[in-house]
Amino acid sequence: MTGAELRKRVREIVAAAEADGVALDDGNVVDLLADQMPRVPLAELRAALVDAGLAPRFPKAVARGARLDR
Repeated sequence: MTGAELRKRVREIVAAAEADGVALDDGNVVDLLADQMPRVPLAELRAALVDAGLAPRFPKAVARGARLDR
């Protein structure tokens, strides 16, 4: 998956979850992404949040990794 594809997929997952009424926060956004894309390394998911422009919405998830170490 290219960087552009990953950014697009991250945006789609976040938008779909919010459309379904899921209240995303710094604690559960990373879990959601990891569940949806289990083969993507967690560090790449964190970077994809930044690249997708979502870091301002989830600053703690990006800063601390929000349970990124499994």
